[in-house]
Amino acid sequence: MNEADTADSAFKELVAPLASQLRPSFLLEPGEKLAPVHVITDEILRSEHAPKMLSYLAEHDDEFQRIASLQTPLAIQREMAKLEGRLEGSAAVTAGASSEPAVSKASPPLRPVKGSPHTDSGELDDNAPLSAYVQRFGERELRSTR
Repeated sequence: MNEADTADSAFKELVAPLASQLRPSFLLEPGEKLAPVHVITDEILRSEHAPKMLSYLAEHDDEFQRIASLQTPLAIQREMAKLEGRLEGSAAVTAGASSEPAVSKASPPLRPVKGSPHTDSGELDDNAPLSAYVQRFGERELRSTR
């Protein structure tokens, strides 16, 4: 937040009205119920883009009211995550990130992988000696009796 204030002198003035409404859940009094504003504040504090979220919600009060009107903490967290994703995406675009996928700098494989491993089909070819056929037949009979 201090970095955002240093970078933009109007930041404090912009977010002050909203910041005065926010209150994290760890400041709840004993017996006080969790309210949407507590969940919103917690999500802003957890965010890597907290200043952007705070300034966005300060500029878009209708969006803040819509999120605050959600019924469950999970629904609020989901909407805050969507908002953070949108703001994070816009930050990447404004930071000059390329839309082209990164190309690997790894060297190509030494030899391409081809074919499949050799497996014994269990069949003898026509040139095999008779003793091999007898041995194979005996092994099959022995396995079938077990």
